[in-house]
Amino acid sequence: MNSLEAVTRIFAEYEEMIERKSLISHVSDIAIMGIELVPEFYQEGGRRRLKCTIKIEVIQRPNDDDYIIEEISDTISDWLVENGVRDRLFIVGIDPEVFDWLPVEFVLV
Repeated sequence: MNSLEAVTRIFAEYEEMIERKSLISHVSDIAIMGIELVPEFYQEGGRRRLKCTIKIEVIQRPNDDDYIIEEISDTISDWLVENGVRDRLFIVGIDPEVFDWLPVEFVLV
């Protein structure tokens, strides 16, 4: 299994927990149909980094989405760290310090 496959499996498990805990509903009252965490490696300054896009399926985009995007990203990031994502990345051979970015995308369904 390559490193992206291992990371994808890790985030898939967290994805299910995030949905069960309704973490995003604590940040916003938007109607969420689903959530997907999509990890991706990228290069920055000659160094490999890891981002995980939070794709949120919605019926309607939120009005103040810049504020909500920041709140969702911060909430999910904090929750992932509190729930051991850095340890799990280390176990599969990924330096936890390369995980540094959680952009949010709203997907209309």
